[in-house]
Amino acid sequence: MPRKIGLFALVSLVALWAGWTAAFGLYSLTHHRYHRPSTGRFYSSLHGKLWYSPDDNVDWYYFDVDFDGHSSNTNWCWNGPPAFYHTELDVMFTAWRSKGGATDIEGKLLLPSFELRSGESTIILTRELFRELMAVEGRVKATHQDLEAIDTVYDYFVEAANGTLPPSGHHGAIVPEPLYGSLGHWAVGYRIPKACIVWVFIWAGLVVRFGRRTFDRSRSPRPNQSTVT
Repeated sequence: MPRKIGLFALVSLVALWAGWTAAFGLYSLTHHRYHRPSTGRFYSSLHGKLWYSPDDNVDWYYFDVDFDGHSSNTNWCWNGPPAFYHTELDVMFTAWRSKGGATDIEGKLLLPSFELRSGESTIILTRELFRELMAVEGRVKATHQDLEAIDTVYDYFVEAANGTLPPSGHHGAIVPEPLYGSLGHWAVGYRIPKACIVWVFIWAGLVVRFGRRTFDRSRSPRPNQSTVT
């Protein structure tokens, strides 16, 4: 009996591995590796490099914003990655206007409090303050297009905080005008194709069915043999 149990377990594990490999191979043939994953355990990776300079740019104005971070939550999902909430971003803000001022800040932006820590100083980065820092107004005031570009960047921070930042493809999200640059928001982790999960349930059912049949047959008493004299 122990030998039969061992053989049955070995055959079952080989069948599990073979079916899993076949299901995963079928998934790989029908899905590109950069397709948005559907089932698995994931966290979010966010990277943005955005800059702006108006077309007419008569006063030599520009700003540049870099930010990076990972979501604070790692989730199992059945139908696409869920909402990811970012609680900390590494940020770098640079802005310059020839007839105004300049901004050069590097630090950590804590979300959703919008607490910006840079060196030994801490400020609350409201939308109004972010406008002031990035517009660097002087003798020339920021235009409506300037403020629209600044607000778009701030909106990305809001979406990162409340979990509404849309996922991007392999080549990144499309950055709306008048901004330039790149924005990547990816689900990182491991995916398990639904075909593999279906196979595990099928395999478990087959193990129970054939296991009962095999061991019930082994335990059934043999009929007495009669001898003819």
